[in-house]
Amino acid sequence: MSASDSHNPPSGPGSPAPPADARIARDLTGDLYCINCRYNLKGLSITEPCPECGVPVKATVLAVVDPLAEELAPISTPRLTALGLLLWPAGALIAACAVWTLRAVELTPLGTWVRLPGMWIPLACAGLTVSGVALIPLVRPHRAISVFSSIRVTFAVLLYIPLVWGFWRLHAHLDAINPLPYASLNDPDTQRHAYRLAITLLAALILTLTRHTARTLAARSVVVREGRVDRQPILALIGAFLLTACGDAFHLLSVVTPWISEDITQPVSVILIALGSVLVTLGLFGLTRDGLRVFPVIASQPLGLSHILGRQGESRS
Repeated sequence: MSASDSHNPPSGPGSPAPPADARIARDLTGDLYCINCRYNLKGLSITEPCPECGVPVKATVLAVVDPLAEELAPISTPRLTALGLLLWPAGALIAACAVWTLRAVELTPLGTWVRLPGMWIPLACAGLTVSGVALIPLVRPHRAISVFSSIRVTFAVLLYIPLVWGFWRLHAHLDAINPLPYASLNDPDTQRHAYRLAITLLAALILTLTRHTARTLAARSVVVREGRVDRQPILALIGAFLLTACGDAFHLLSVVTPWISEDITQPVSVILIALGSVLVTLGLFGLTRDGLRVFPVIASQPLGLSHILGRQGESRS
């Protein structure tokens, strides 16, 4: 045996497996972009540094590759599902911002003579409609979703019909009779509180029915699974809606129980509604932000070792 043969062990079915260093050093066969400078590391060994910025390729692999990528069920329409998961809270956030605009007008001198609904109520209803339609791709995003979960989301989509109708009735009709509902604390509208209570309870029920599927989709992100983002934003948002509902229920309770003075219930009702409304808006903002974070994860299949090393290379590891 020559000296060169001693450095080149024979290969074949009966030959021993290559050492670990040789297996780790195989080249990347798929696209992988450096986490620091976005340079395409394809063709490099994972033991080498990035030629542009010097960050080790292994650091990018550890940060980007999802160890559960091969186990996650493929989404039927990934981009549509990702868009739905984003527009679901974003549409509701638009509606909330439109209502806050109306309430802000009440505090200005213009509120006494400007017709408040204007363009804001149609915009708010359009936002709620978009939110409801966005839930449709979440009914059955992939085959691993249970039938029971699909039924719950379907029911949540249908609940948007009375939700949008009640919202329109509340702001476009009742507010037209009393265009300054919050400025008129001495003359509270019981019917308005009843509509608000129904709307907030419907919203809380929609969130409850959709929470499991939304969390399942969000959990496809390594960032979510590792706890680097809040995994309970929907639960907090449900609590905010229920707090707002308590404000309206507290007022209605004073109507049916005459021994409770409205001098007490009315200020408490306004405080609970205002606090709950602020928390609802913040919760919708946080949920929309999280939708932006997980959008690229849902819109494309998670990156696994087989995507950057190739199927054949992965089987040899």
